[in-house]
Amino acid sequence: MTDPSLVAAVERDFIGAWWLLTEVTDAGRHDDPSIRWFRTGLPDAYCNQVLITRLGDADADAAIAEVSGQVGRGGAPFTWWVMPSFAPSDLAARLERRGLVHDGAWPALALAIRDLVPPPAVDGLEIRRVTNDAELDAYLDIVGQTLSPSEAFTAMLADASRRIGFAPDAPEEHFIGLLDGAPVAASSLVVAGGAAGIYNVGTLEPARRRGIGAAMTSAAIQRGAERGLELATLQSSAMGRAVYERLGFTFVCDLVPYRTAPGLHTIGP
Repeated sequence: MTDPSLVAAVERDFIGAWWLLTEVTDAGRHDDPSIRWFRTGLPDAYCNQVLITRLGDADADAAIAEVSGQVGRGGAPFTWWVMPSFAPSDLAARLERRGLVHDGAWPALALAIRDLVPPPAVDGLEIRRVTNDAELDAYLDIVGQTLSPSEAFTAMLADASRRIGFAPDAPEEHFIGLLDGAPVAASSLVVAGGAAGIYNVGTLEPARRRGIGAAMTSAAIQRGAERGLELATLQSSAMGRAVYERLGFTFVCDLVPYRTAPGLHTIGP
C-alpha cells in the first residue's frame, strides 16, 4: 500500500501547480477547507477546474450542483478532479449522475531525488533554462504542438508564465531542449506545492525516441535538487510512464478528471 504521506505530497504538489496559475492571472477563485475551484471562463475544460473536494455525505449533492453552476457559468466547460483524499467516497459516482464524464486517469508518480537514475547523454542536445521572452515563445510553441489541449489553454499558460517571470527563485521555471541548435523539447519545474513538480514534458515528433524526454525531465529534477527539494512528482501519459520508471519514479495513485460533456451547459440540482 502506498504511503499516505506520499499520496498527500502528490496531491498537494498537483493542486499547488494549478493554483499558482490562478494566483498570477485574472481567474476567479474560491478557496475554503471543503472546496477549492477556479474559473477563467475560457473555452477549455482545463481552464476552469474544481481542485479540492472534501464534503460531507449529506450536503455533497447540493454543493456539487451549486459549484457546477458557478464554475460552468455561461456554458464554460470545466473539469472536476477526484483524488484519493477527497470526500465523499462516492464523489465520482455523484459527478457522473450530474452528467460529468470520466476523462482518463492521470497516473501520479514520485521519486526521492537522491534516487534519480541519470539518463544517457543525448548527442547534440543542449538544455537551457528559459530566461527571456524569446526562449519562452520557443517553449510555448513546443508545448502547444505536443501537450496543450487547446489554444485557450496555451494562452492561459503563456499569460501566467510571463507574469511569473524568469527569476531563479520563481515558483515556476521552464526549460527548452535544442537538438543541433533547433528547439525540439520542453519541460517545467513547479515548486509551489513543496516538491519538484515536473510538468509539460514534451518532444516534437521528429526528435522522439532518442532519450530527449528523459533528459528534459532529469534537468528539471536536478534544478529542483539545486533549490533544496527532496521529492519529485509528475503525472504520466501511457507513452511516457516507462521513461519515468527508468529514471526511478514509482506509481503513487491516480488523479482522475471528470469533465463536462459536449453540449452540457447547466448541471441542475
